[in-house]
Amino acid sequence: MKETSTPALKYDTIATEEGVFQTTLTRKYLNRKSYAPLNIKNVISAIPGTVTKLMVSEGDEVSEGDILLELEAMKMHNKILAPMTGKIKAINVKEGERIPKNTLMVEFE
Repeated sequence: MKETSTPALKYDTIATEEGVFQTTLTRKYLNRKSYAPLNIKNVISAIPGTVTKLMVSEGDEVSEGDILLELEAMKMHNKILAPMTGKIKAINVKEGERIPKNTLMVEFE
């Protein structure tokens, strides 16, 4: 009878908040996109909806937490807040416009 050998598993090391672990990684995990932080100067829609009200104009100075616009989604009126203090560079949506998820709505300088 012929003996078959299985290839040795290759273990990788992963560090987490809980500790360092040795594990096997899937091809899907190895081919994933690495994390890239969002640009805080861009306000992007997290959900699709309709812009019901714009509270700011291009060139306005706003403080962190000020309401920029109102986005209606699933009969809820979501207030979109300024992520930072600064000047509005561009507003890329209009009142009454239906927008998909991940739409660039407002840009800061």
